Amino acid sequence: MATVNFMLQDLSASALGFAVWAVLGISQGYLIGYGANALRFHAKTLGNRLLLAMMLSVSVVPVLNHLICAAFGMTAMTIASFSSVLLFIALLLRDWKRVGALVQCERKLKVPRKAIAICILLWCALDYLMICDLQFGSQLYFPSTSLDYLKHVAITDAICRSGVPPTNPMYSPGELQPLFYYYFWHLGAANVAKIMGSAFDGRAAVLSGAVWTSLVLIAAVAYSARYFRFVKHEAGKLSTIAVLLLLVGNLYILVYLPLNAISVINHLKVLPSIIAGSQDTINPFTVNMFWVPHHVAAFVSMLTCIFLFKESCYSEKTSRKILLALLSGICAASTVGQSIYLALTLAGTFAGLFFITISKRSKTSLATMFAVGITGVAFALPFLRELVHSNHHHEPAIQFAFRQLDPLPWFFGNQQGIMVWLVELLYFPWSFLFGMGFVLAAAVYYWKSTFGKKIGEREEILLVMIAVSMLICTFLRSAIVGNDLGWRATIPGLFACLIWSANYMVMVGKPEYPKAKMTIFLKALIVIGLLNLAADFALTRFGSMTFGGTAFYDVRAVYDQLNKQTKVNAIVQHNPIDRMIIGNYSHRQMAASDDLQGFCFGPTKEEYSQVASDVKSIYLPGLTNDELQRICGKYHIDFLVIRDSDPIWNEKDSPVWQFPLVADLPHAKAVVINRHKLIEPSNR
Repeated sequence: MATVNFMLQDLSASALGFAVWAVLGISQGYLIGYGANALRFHAKTLGNRLLLAMMLSVSVVPVLNHLICAAFGMTAMTIASFSSVLLFIALLLRDWKRVGALVQCERKLKVPRKAIAICILLWCALDYLMICDLQFGSQLYFPSTSLDYLKHVAITDAICRSGVPPTNPMYSPGELQPLFYYYFWHLGAANVAKIMGSAFDGRAAVLSGAVWTSLVLIAAVAYSARYFRFVKHEAGKLSTIAVLLLLVGNLYILVYLPLNAISVINHLKVLPSIIAGSQDTINPFTVNMFWVPHHVAAFVSMLTCIFLFKESCYSEKTSRKILLALLSGICAASTVGQSIYLALTLAGTFAGLFFITISKRSKTSLATMFAVGITGVAFALPFLRELVHSNHHHEPAIQFAFRQLDPLPWFFGNQQGIMVWLVELLYFPWSFLFGMGFVLAAAVYYWKSTFGKKIGEREEILLVMIAVSMLICTFLRSAIVGNDLGWRATIPGLFACLIWSANYMVMVGKPEYPKAKMTIFLKALIVIGLLNLAADFALTRFGSMTFGGTAFYDVRAVYDQLNKQTKVNAIVQHNPIDRMIIGNYSHRQMAASDDLQGFCFGPTKEEYSQVASDVKSIYLPGLTNDELQRICGKYHIDFLVIRDSDPIWNEKDSPVWQFPLVADLPHAKAVVINRHKLIEPSNR
């Protein structure tokens, strides 16, 4: 069998996927901005229009896609996407002279287009390096981010197969189950996959979507830096500094890099990234961009919702006020469907703004706020009903609990007592510096330098955001698995500090801000933050390489053959142990995925464990033919993937080997249980 270069295969498909994401995003966002004159779209330069188009597409389109797909199917969503591109082209042709004038304006402003293009290309290359597989001959290596992308790809594939509402790709107890997850971002990826012509292989659409979403966040930060400009200096410089600060990480390297070094010396497990060793982590922006693009998209939706709400409050025309409030509510609904945790933070932010508005007795703002809330609930209601019906968990999804203060759990473990509590109390404020690094310290310096000045409405927004963010991540946690609520709720607080720190850096050296100085402490934090970024890049990319190689190449090659030779509705099953990354490559339904992801998307641990226990027995010695037939029949398993690490690999008497092979490689094989789910050679 000839060696397939999966790295180049992913790269070429992802390049096409990125083009589709970009065309759809800019077209749809531009139409929304132009049609509603959202955020004073008509008054913007071409470059700023593109920034706003990227933000509006991520914020408005997801919930509209959901409603269209739920009512009329995925084909209708794809038709609507094509129609938006055609309308965008028609608009450009109609306003060709105006567009030409905008281009000339950009030239007069001396916008460094080449430098911006080079930076975008470099970032895309770096981002892709963090999420793609590397291949050298027949040696294949996956990045640590694959541990999260297995669900992104699996959910996107499930949407491609079943539409909306999607089925749970990681659990099937004999019949398909509804998915319990916020999947609006994945719905966009499924749409891109369909347009690309790979409607049942969402991997390329997911990888390219992650890169595109990271650029959308960069665009949002560049725009937000201008919106939250509190110093009297060039806005372009402020935007540049804010974007560059995205690369400055926290202080985790001071603890977790030495832990990794000790692990290597003692031949222990290497942590897959700098943040992996933390308990209730505050992820740097780069980590969020690499690992959780759907939460990043939700945060952009949250920001856009707030911007549109404020613009609606200040609009004089009633019709325009209503239109902007409607758009703001739609953005809120998109936030709900992309990240329920960021939606909770958005709700908390509006609650804080509500009390400020009451204190100011602004009836117009209160009415606008209620209009945004009602619109958001109305548009999100169909999705919320899906969540309620697909959730089998009886315990509350969110619980009250005090956050674990990194890195203290590494030193105290489960110890309790007055001394531990005293240390935690004293360390509590410093734990945020450990998790946020330079941007928090610079934000404190900013407020110290501007102490006594009047706080404006835009600064009130940031203050409410960081207060809500810190309260949620400190006293609440999600309960199903991990603490996604605590991890994602920190994003708005981190953003507020980033904006203040960018303003502070612009203030440094200006005579009107004599208190603003770049101290040795701040410089040291920047250096540590950049070192943290470099270390996390290295660990994310190479930390899991010990699990790759020829054996991993064979596993992916087996799935590649299965995806080409099996019907879309086939159930392909692997050994559901530990945390498998099979979801990245198996574009088919599974009966049981793994012991971590299996119960996250609807079933309880008990429900999932019952199915997983049966399936695991297939891969254990001593299995009889009757048991094999019973289990495969009960869960409608059509194909089995067996690796050389599975216990039955060398047990030639196992009834599994009585069935024909559809893929046979030195380290992995695929067994045909149900021939009817094979595609006829003439139809491949």
